Amino acid sequence: MKTLPVLAFITALVSASPALAVSPQQAEAALSGIIADLQAGNPDFSKMTPPIAEAVRASPDTGQQLAALGPARALVPVKTTDPFTFIVTFESGVVMNWTISFDAAGRINGLDAVGKAR
Repeated sequence: MKTLPVLAFITALVSASPALAVSPQQAEAALSGIIADLQAGNPDFSKMTPPIAEAVRASPDTGQQLAALGPARALVPVKTTDPFTFIVTFESGVVMNWTISFDAAGRINGLDAVGKAR
């Protein structure tokens, strides 16, 4: 199995402030949206905390790496509370584990992706 480059732009999860009550469906929609935005090269930084936005800006190749995988075809929830974890399968057959968390304002304050090619 070939390990993909870690597409990680994770910062320490903010534990000082409570997370917003986000449903698994909202988390899935947010993750699907951020993946699509990154693939298109147009991430919406207003949906991220400043440290996450800065980490995404500092990883300009991430969008191209994700775009090469094709669209996300399936998101399967693994952990349905914050931080949420999903198994994401891309059109190329690559399967990745994604973790996403939110701050009290509903912005993404943790984002991590690790995957392997089949």
